[in-house]
Amino acid sequence: MSQRKYVVDLLDETRMLGSEPLDTPMDPNQKLMIDDGDILEDPEKYRRLMGKLNYLTVTRPDIAFPMSVVSQFLSSPRSSHCDVVIRILKYLKGIPRRRLLYCDHGHCRVEGFFNANWAGSPSDRRPTSGYCVFNGSNLVSWKSMKQMNALHERTKHIEVDCHFIYEKLQQKLISTNFVRTNEQLADVFTKSLDS
Repeated sequence: MSQRKYVVDLLDETRMLGSEPLDTPMDPNQKLMIDDGDILEDPEKYRRLMGKLNYLTVTRPDIAFPMSVVSQFLSSPRSSHCDVVIRILKYLKGIPRRRLLYCDHGHCRVEGFFNANWAGSPSDRRPTSGYCVFNGSNLVSWKSMKQMNALHERTKHIEVDCHFIYEKLQQKLISTNFVRTNEQLADVFTKSLDS
């Protein structure tokens, strides 16, 4: 599955076709704050561009984390937030043909990776979590999201979920394993990585 034409059209629309491509969609050392930079003159333009980029995350899990970061600032976008969006576009310029390829290898082992950071958002100290699920070698589901603050009334269902998972573990229908950082495929959904 590829959205190459969509990427090229988006780069053309934003006048980024001639830009220098970048290796990463977001600087790993950058920490965005809600009030960094000047308020944008046309925040609606930023929101429209964000919507178009968000559509790309359907086939481009590599931009899921930076998109979840800059999406936090839709209500009052600033120049520093827009700079990250421009960086995402320059990253896409470098690899517009990246796609998801699904192959039938004759097995359907389902494997999932989950990662979370502790208070990863510098603006509100909320953690970011991300996951990816494979069917065989095929990436079939992924997400990067900032976690909500847990309120007791809203989290009672978690006890039911935990018991469900515990029951499946006891029945040996699923297993959980520690994954070292250098093998953790879900890292890309919780932080910006070096190239």
